[in-house]
Amino acid sequence: MIYRFLFFAGLITCCACSTAEKKAAKHLQAAQTLYSAGDTVAALAQIDTVTRLYAHEVRHAAAAVELRKTIYSDIVFRQQSELDSLAVTIAALEKNFTQEKTEFDRYMQYMHKRQNPEQRWNQSYLQIRLDETGALSLVSNYCGSTWLNHTSVRVYDGDLQAQSNEVPIDSPLNHHSDFDKTKWEKISFPAGSDGGIIELIATNPSRKFKAVFRGKQQQYILLEEFDRKAFADAVSLSAALKRRAALRASIEKLK
Repeated sequence: MIYRFLFFAGLITCCACSTAEKKAAKHLQAAQTLYSAGDTVAALAQIDTVTRLYAHEVRHAAAAVELRKTIYSDIVFRQQSELDSLAVTIAALEKNFTQEKTEFDRYMQYMHKRQNPEQRWNQSYLQIRLDETGALSLVSNYCGSTWLNHTSVRVYDGDLQAQSNEVPIDSPLNHHSDFDKTKWEKISFPAGSDGGIIELIATNPSRKFKAVFRGKQQQYILLEEFDRKAFADAVSLSAALKRRAALRASIEKLK
């Protein structure tokens, strides 16, 4: 009786092992097929299933680990190639900007060469700012004989328009200065508070946008062509810088 029990127990165990081996082999084959088809994400998911659920199937688990290494190596190679191409793109875009980092800056700051305030005839304008992480911000600059006390900006042209959030007069982001009977106002709108103005201008640089500085009084300006181009250049450089950072982080993680 005991021998019969042991015989059936052994038979069940063998069947279970055989079933587990088949399942592991099935997932491994699926991973190989998906990888060959270029779907590395799904292939890695299949590999994780093998190493997580069928680690006791040593032969298949080892093969899964090797396949994962191959996939990671392939991903790193492709990402490194993209990184090399991106370096050329960034270098070309950076030619349009001056770079500066003061003791008060955490990151390198980019300023578009065409928006240098010392070379402008009109000191009331919208400025695009960018740092080395790819973070964008909008700056409204007003210069005139009277105070506007503006707290927001609206940009429009025909059916296209966007408006920033309001920045109170007493906010540290809202600066006022008075020099030689000239009033200067400057508001910084960090990422997300520009109300879509940056994207609107950057994606439609050929549109002749107008802007209105809104406050106790209002001032209307026409955005110059070189200012609109500055926005487009900054958004392109921002995307490239963020992509470079993401690729570097991914490569480092996969090594």
